[in-house]
Amino acid sequence: MEGQSLRGFGSRSNPDLFRTDTHCLSRGAGLAETSLQIYSFWEHTVMKQTIYKIIAVGIGLLLGSIAHWLVEAWWIGYALSHGVPLTLRHTLGSACYLPWYVEGGFLLGGLAFGLFLGSWGWRVVYVEKRRGK
Repeated sequence: MEGQSLRGFGSRSNPDLFRTDTHCLSRGAGLAETSLQIYSFWEHTVMKQTIYKIIAVGIGLLLGSIAHWLVEAWWIGYALSHGVPLTLRHTLGSACYLPWYVEGGFLLGGLAFGLFLGSWGWRVVYVEKRRGK
């Protein structure tokens, strides 16, 4: 790659990135350089997929926390208006008036939703290339 800059690597200005080894070799690129380009493309795709799924899991946990807050607020209002005694529990490092299994259910439900959202979203956007029109 003497005399060439890497500024256009991975963009439309670098047509060798998506060509097969035989096309790259016929244009003067070495086998090691072609393998590096293919590996770099694959590495960025795996990294992008991992970050995409981590963000989706974070969104799922956030939605699970919001649902937990709404249900707990409803439960406190219901218990106070109907004279049901409230018991404060410390579960998962926070104070909560709901039973531990309900709090854990919201956490696991949010985690499961985030995993589903990440896998489904990746498949729709990047594999099937379905986008809203």
